[in-house]
Amino acid sequence: MVPHQVLLTKLRRFNFGDSTIKWFASYLGQRSQAVTDSNGSESAWLPTTSGVPQGSVLGTLLFSLFINDLPDVLVDPKCMLFADDLQVYSSFFPTDFARSLSAFNRNVNAVSAWATANGLSLNKAKTQLKVKIGNMEENAMHYADMCEIRFSGLPDLPDVRDIDRVATVLKVLECDERILSVRRWMPSRASNAPSTSTNATLVARFSPPVVRDAIMSCTHKLATMTGGSIFGTEDQGKIFATPMLTPPLHKLWCSALSRSRKLNYARPLIRGYSLFMRAAPASPLVQINNIDDLANLKPVEPRKTVARTHSHQE
Repeated sequence: MVPHQVLLTKLRRFNFGDSTIKWFASYLGQRSQAVTDSNGSESAWLPTTSGVPQGSVLGTLLFSLFINDLPDVLVDPKCMLFADDLQVYSSFFPTDFARSLSAFNRNVNAVSAWATANGLSLNKAKTQLKVKIGNMEENAMHYADMCEIRFSGLPDLPDVRDIDRVATVLKVLECDERILSVRRWMPSRASNAPSTSTNATLVARFSPPVVRDAIMSCTHKLATMTGGSIFGTEDQGKIFATPMLTPPLHKLWCSALSRSRKLNYARPLIRGYSLFMRAAPASPLVQINNIDDLANLKPVEPRKTVARTHSHQE
């Protein structure tokens, strides 16, 4: 129930004039209420000091003005207010779950303190936390770091085992890393169009994450090769290597890759569920958590190649 005196104080903060405040005080005051039980017995009439008239035109407006300052107390101001319902929402990477849960707890405490200060109480039965992780049916594999890399554009060679095809690519990349397993990539069921490509897409699993990262740091060499040059066929298509990451992290990684080229940075690194950038291979790593972190990076001068000559004089 909205306390009348608190409501009138908030109306003053909205710069309502004295005469308007007095009008609202008269509108809200001088009312009484009683309760009738199932037997028809009526309680004593008592003055109403809180609440707004139910079903009135001004009732919803006054309540909206009363809770208008509620978002100001939130740690993360992303919220939706509808009548007496409040929804606070946020998005985060799986690795930030503990931090985000702590922020949600602070929000609950802040709302509880606001309600107490404003003469209201929370409905604990309807106060709950919900966590939704994307579309788990479609993307369940993305939410556990399986240290996998997806190789697309591979020539479809029936006489060559899948694991041997991936091993051939690694050999060309000069990566002597052990492959734990290889599986065929299953496209999303959302796409009903039949595939007309004769190439294959394979997903190779490695361990630990640093092995996956080491391989990804060499995949830029594929840009200068074709499937035919690697496997000795006539295929002129390109082979692409993509880390199997959570959809948000993969999107951030793609942005970091593009940003690194513009800033003359070294190739981005993925370690577990964390993304890092660095100006040069020997520079300190900078963790990137969102697009804003990428925007705050400063460009560096392109690394110059110094040509050295050696002459021998008699």
